[in-house]
Amino acid sequence: MNKIMDYTEKEFRLKKSKLLIALLLGATIVYFSGLLVINPEKYINFMARDSFKIKIVGIIGLIFFGFSSIIITFLLLSSLRKSIGIVINKKGIYSNYTMPSVGLVKWQDISSIQIHNEEKTLSSKKNDIIIIHLKNPYVFFKNPNLNAVEKMLFTQQINKYGSPVILNSLLLNCKFKVLEEAVLEGWEKYKYE
Repeated sequence: MNKIMDYTEKEFRLKKSKLLIALLLGATIVYFSGLLVINPEKYINFMARDSFKIKIVGIIGLIFFGFSSIIITFLLLSSLRKSIGIVINKKGIYSNYTMPSVGLVKWQDISSIQIHNEEKTLSSKKNDIIIIHLKNPYVFFKNPNLNAVEKMLFTQQINKYGSPVILNSLLLNCKFKVLEEAVLEGWEKYKYE
């Protein structure tokens, strides 16, 4: 769960088992997608009669799940080095578990905090997120350590949510409600300091 070091600091640890399961699932799909690309004729059946279409499905699977597996591998390796995903204290929110990693977001840089509940659909689980709206959301692009993929991911988050800083409990060893309460409590306590 969350570890309270003292009243002013809360830490949320990463849940490595979720990352490992996602990595194994992604690697399995990449493997089978590769088989579709290498030998599509072997997989022709009454549903898929065209080897070209089978090969296209394999290529799409390789690209999407290959990219996802690379990101998950990065997160897993990162979590092995650092077991703490989020720290909330009087300085701000330090997020160390997402791709791209945002690092420290100071309370004074935050303009508002929004809880966003995405509804559960047939194809996805319910995804509750915390959107940290910044006074200047483009400040993260000035970081010289950002690579092109991280810049692209920040841009996607800004386009979708209006902020590059998105938190959820998916990879953390806590329930969303606990994370939400800690973030809102920290915001109320430190936003004017």
